[in-house]
Amino acid sequence: MPAPFHTRLRLAALVGAATLALAACLSTGVVPLDADTYQLSKRGPQPGLGRGTDVKSDVERDAVSFCGLRGLRAETIEMTFTEPTWATPTHVTLRFRCVTAAPAPAPTAAPSN
Repeated sequence: MPAPFHTRLRLAALVGAATLALAACLSTGVVPLDADTYQLSKRGPQPGLGRGTDVKSDVERDAVSFCGLRGLRAETIEMTFTEPTWATPTHVTLRFRCVTAAPAPAPTAAPSN
């Protein structure tokens, strides 16, 4: 026997909400452009929703994590950032490279008296 109409309606609403939640922030992931240059793009939630700086922070964090896993640090080459409006969502594209992490500065000895 088929489920009652209200049960099917609730299920359809739940599936729709889950789909929107998954599609809210779309990311390309890290895309290699050449031997040492990468690109990462992310689109924010629906137009007019959310803060653009959250998406920017996510992209920067993803680049740092990607390079960090290789024992390197992320160096930004170029970042484009589109603020959200009522008609368009935030969009951030980051081109970066992974470079050798700068060595820690040598400790300085305290002056002896």
